[in-house]
Amino acid sequence: MHHLLNFKIFCWIDFEDLELVNQLSPQEVAELLYLAHTGRHLRSPFYYKLQNNFVYLTKKDGRYNKVYYRNMNHFYTVLGQTIARKTEELINEKSFLSLNRKKAVVAPPSDLLKKLAPYFKEGACIAFAHAEKTRTQIKVPIGIDLEEDMSELEISLEDLDYRKVVAELIYDLKQSGWIYIEK
Repeated sequence: MHHLLNFKIFCWIDFEDLELVNQLSPQEVAELLYLAHTGRHLRSPFYYKLQNNFVYLTKKDGRYNKVYYRNMNHFYTVLGQTIARKTEELINEKSFLSLNRKKAVVAPPSDLLKKLAPYFKEGACIAFAHAEKTRTQIKVPIGIDLEEDMSELEISLEDLDYRKVVAELIYDLKQSGWIYIEK
């Protein structure tokens, strides 16, 4: 069972065994504190003694976060669940669906999301703010060439903007499934 080691309210790292946490060297503790304070790691953010799979860092407002995943399959699972939740919010808006029935959305499969990997390297925006809704589908653009660098993202309250759409994630309401289209 994984436990959480809490550095600040919004920074955490999982670990396997409390006994091994107590065996961390002063250098390892210093590295963890530096990671929590600055959001940057001195060496790998994964520690043998902790056997951690995740490191979660965020600002107090929760708008900007950084998560390290030891296993990228965990990343695609979390990304899929987040996309499903955001799509559900779009579908269940009162203006879009007049009935009060809530429609559940399945997460896009990891294989489909892995097609986005080349765009993640330089930064990509899954642009729910620019999604197109029709009676039968929701099209979510994937934008690249972000107009703000990551330091601006931390202080800006504006939605992230991009210069080019490279793909679309499409949720088909009738089939309850996802389609990926390259532009």
